Amino acid sequence: MKNNIISRKELIELYINKKNSCDKIGKIKKCSFVTIYNYLKKYNIKIRNRNETKTIEYLHPNITKEVMINIYSIEKLPQYIISDIFNISLPTLRKIIKYYNIKKKKKIKKIRIGKKRKYKRVKNKKNRNIFGVKYWRGRKLIYNPEHHRSNQKYVFNYNLVIEKKLGRKLKRNEIVHHIDGDHTNDSPDNLAAMTLREHGKIHHKKGKIKTKKENK
Repeated sequence: MKNNIISRKELIELYINKKNSCDKIGKIKKCSFVTIYNYLKKYNIKIRNRNETKTIEYLHPNITKEVMINIYSIEKLPQYIISDIFNISLPTLRKIIKYYNIKKKKKIKKIRIGKKRKYKRVKNKKNRNIFGVKYWRGRKLIYNPEHHRSNQKYVFNYNLVIEKKLGRKLKRNEIVHHIDGDHTNDSPDNLAAMTLREHGKIHHKKGKIKTKKENK
């Protein structure tokens, strides 16, 4: 072993203050880590254990508990910004938060507002009947998965109105016609049940709806 490769003060500065490893100091001084290890013994410098090198205080001395409470809890900065400030990954930051027993922020439930809809839709199976109304091209749909004409658990409102008016369910060959041509007007007086053939005659030939008295 050569004499005076590294002095005691320099070794204390590199190993204790800057917390470099023996391998890293050996690369700086262009020698093996065994040589640095022998110098530590020679100068009676306490050698670190492996468990000490894995602690957060050793790996991140700048990130103290007070700093984390100030940034994360008081200032309420998001985790991705804190990770950029200290140049660490998000998993490492979460480990630090867990190590210091800092309470995590409460997750805010997001409410999505659909396009062209007049209601707020919440992803919650218990409350889905409360928000069971939606609109498609101005036509109102009601949440009714048990209806025989439901599509994706929703049925057009005019089907329910005409069935209530007639006092029975619509047949397979029946269709609902809007008399004034406004598909958004689902009032009972504006709806009439008829077959596809009758509905086609009205729209193509501009005929009138035949009542039972006229048929007789």
